[in-house]
Amino acid sequence: MTRLKLIVAAGILSVSTIAISAHARPNADTNNDGQITLAEFTAAAQEKFAKTDMNGDGYLTQEERQTFRANMESEKRAMRFDKMDANGDGFVSRSEYEAQSEARSEARNEARSSRKEKIMGQFDTNQNGQIDDSEREAIREHMAKLRSNKRGPRSERRGDRQSKADHWTKIDANGDGLISAQEHATGINQMFDRMDADGDGVLTAGEARRKRHKKRRRMFNR
Repeated sequence: MTRLKLIVAAGILSVSTIAISAHARPNADTNNDGQITLAEFTAAAQEKFAKTDMNGDGYLTQEERQTFRANMESEKRAMRFDKMDANGDGFVSRSEYEAQSEARSEARNEARSSRKEKIMGQFDTNQNGQIDDSEREAIREHMAKLRSNKRGPRSERRGDRQSKADHWTKIDANGDGLISAQEHATGINQMFDRMDADGDGVLTAGEARRKRHKKRRRMFNR
């Protein structure tokens, strides 16, 4: 085929994801100062709550949440297609497809080069422009530590999945199967507190991830 036609399918996503994650982790840094305050976090979350509450009754059902997430995925696929469809004719030609593939390949190569330079700067301790055996061993240990922190203990990963599956129930305080605006607001505040690793009332890049890694290291050391 020389042309690939766009097909947008709205798939239904799993209910096991965190019930409010789509509403509580927005790009909320409205003043672009590199940090997110509780007010910014809450405002963005409330905006997404309103978008997800499709019938405007002030409550979220699981069906509304699933539909919202499916629509978001469809929009992302459409954006990816539009990026490939350079001339905007609604089709992706072979040349457009190959150009996009080449661009992705170049981006990957640049990322690899950047990582290599970073590693050389960090581990080439004798500054000879090469990585010797002892330096290579230090790199292996460093990468193993990063992988361990990222994955976490297997028991914790199972716990995370179970926690995500139960999260809707935790937010649904009265057990009616719906998430009210008040229940959602309470869940937002709780999520912000969990993500705010240093407790200073603002979120910075990678803060929640660092908190998770710290928790995993504590579990490893038990």
